[in-house]
Amino acid sequence: MTSMRILTFLLLTSLLSAVKLCGQTSEPFEFFKLSDYPKDKYLIKLATVPFGKLKIEIRQIKLLDDKLNSSEFYCRGWLTITQGKKVVKQLYFKSIEPVGGCSGLFIPDKQPRKDIFILSKFGDYDGRIFLIDTLGRITEKMGGIFSISKNKRFLFSTYGSDLSGLTVYDLNKKLILFSGNLKPQLSDWYFQDKKYFAVVKYDELANAKIEIATFNFRTKKIIITTADKTYPKAENKLNVLNDINGAKSCNCGR
Repeated sequence: MTSMRILTFLLLTSLLSAVKLCGQTSEPFEFFKLSDYPKDKYLIKLATVPFGKLKIEIRQIKLLDDKLNSSEFYCRGWLTITQGKKVVKQLYFKSIEPVGGCSGLFIPDKQPRKDIFILSKFGDYDGRIFLIDTLGRITEKMGGIFSISKNKRFLFSTYGSDLSGLTVYDLNKKLILFSGNLKPQLSDWYFQDKKYFAVVKYDELANAKIEIATFNFRTKKIIITTADKTYPKAENKLNVLNDINGAKSCNCGR
């Protein structure tokens, strides 16, 4: 192999590695050792949930005293998926910073479906949505709080960040329909007049009009239009899951 071919190979390898790492919030896995986290210094939160033949375990750790030195962390988490005695998948979050809001891994009070397990990560100005199938495979995209269509087919998860973003997922086909940044900040999702749309957030509105962001399933794009403030009907609003707004305790999970 010539030197030029070797250089090209190394560059391609580096690019592929960067693509694989892009969007991943977890880090190289480190095993949890109870002896590293004495009870007089750390609070350990543990949630274990059965999911079909799998068991999903979320362990999170925070300091009892939030005063940090350079070697400490705000929140540390482990996500472990097992089937019997076999470990199917493990993710490790070395340090999740609250950055003025909630932090950690959050499981909704009730899963919307039996064939997929959904959880959210908040903090770091980088909210994520994790979708786990019955084999323990994980799909991770930008997200945070999420809404499910009333027929339980579509998931809409807005980006938990100071930036605006959205992930739309087809739960029946296990398919990402959209995941990316947006210009408008989105609020609640609705299903009305045979379309799914979100109200665009505003600080103040002096007129009677609002903007709505409709997801076009054919083009996989968001379409912005105007409507009367009275157009979205409360009974058509989709329920919000993993809503952390107003939570009194959400530092490193509930």
